[in-house]
Amino acid sequence: MTNKAKKYLFDIQKSIQEIELVHLKDISSETDYTSASSTIHRAVERELEIIGEAAYRLRQMGTELSAADSLINRRNTIIHQYDSFQPRTIWNFITYQMPAIHSEVKGLLT
Repeated sequence: MTNKAKKYLFDIQKSIQEIELVHLKDISSETDYTSASSTIHRAVERELEIIGEAAYRLRQMGTELSAADSLINRRNTIIHQYDSFQPRTIWNFITYQMPAIHSEVKGLLT
């Protein structure tokens, strides 16, 4: 694996950690997230954009994450259809998909 690919994996890992440890440190439910400030929503969305872009660039380099399609599509939706993206969708991603992605990225980095 190239250093560039490792950099993108590290970017994904860092964004996931930012979501978990900084942006959602006091949020433990979908209701809490839905009623959180727009600043929190925008910060999490920005981290998801970074994750999606890094997954796209990894794909171009020949390193494929198992959830690459989902990550890239989520990034595109946040950027191009920002007005139709619901907080519930983001919460479900964070709760059900992100832990597996984080494990996969950790595995690839070691």
